[in-house]
Amino acid sequence: SPALYLLPMQDGRAAGDPIFLQYGSCGYGQTTLNGGLICLSTLPGGLTEYWLGTLDPSGRLVDWKRLSLGGPSNNLMVGLAWSPDSTRISYSYRDESAGKNPVVRVHNVTTGEERDVYRSSRETHCIWASQRPNLLCVPLDRPAGKEVLSVSIDSGRVERLGVLPETDHQWWPFFSSADDLAIYFGRYPGDELVRWDIGTQQTTTVDRITGLSLPGAVIPIAARQRPNLRGVLVPPSDPLSIRRRNDS
Repeated sequence: SPALYLLPMQDGRAAGDPIFLQYGSCGYGQTTLNGGLICLSTLPGGLTEYWLGTLDPSGRLVDWKRLSLGGPSNNLMVGLAWSPDSTRISYSYRDESAGKNPVVRVHNVTTGEERDVYRSSRETHCIWASQRPNLLCVPLDRPAGKEVLSVSIDSGRVERLGVLPETDHQWWPFFSSADDLAIYFGRYPGDELVRWDIGTQQTTTVDRITGLSLPGAVIPIAARQRPNLRGVLVPPSDPLSIRRRNDS
């Protein structure tokens, strides 16, 4: 049966044996280096479940519980992303009462409190800024003029950071640089990990990762406690593995 494994990595190379975490599938999720893990699982019939895990310092699972998100029960919540301090999770869902337009919501892991912070007419994915209580958001469709926005979760103020290059690619935001001067994207097709500098609006291909563009295959890591380290979780044919890569 499907199972989730943690493969320790150092400088892009395996640094130990896979560590068994949990039986079951994890189609999409995110983890933090201080031990937070969230997974989305798709059940027969298309239903989805959300799970919250805790890892000990050795990478072993010590807690695993269902996460109750407040979006509509028949609605797929996507774009799960941890806050830098691992206390909140952002996600998006479609508001059935407002023409099915996407809504970005923030969930407090401790209290369960939720709050809508951004509404859009386009499918939008957000990640957290490293230094500020802001979400960095980008539409996922492919028309020219993909604006990158910064949304304050406190005031709701929206700031335009720039526009991504007009190419026939899908841009998926993974994480912000430790100084918030750049955003790292997955760019498809091409399996590219790309750095986009906010000040210069220039892009640099940092790496190419086989399988990056497979649906549900990529799980970003928010390595907030060690800002020179970043990574993605990529499933090979059997277990999921973590590849940690330097933030250049």
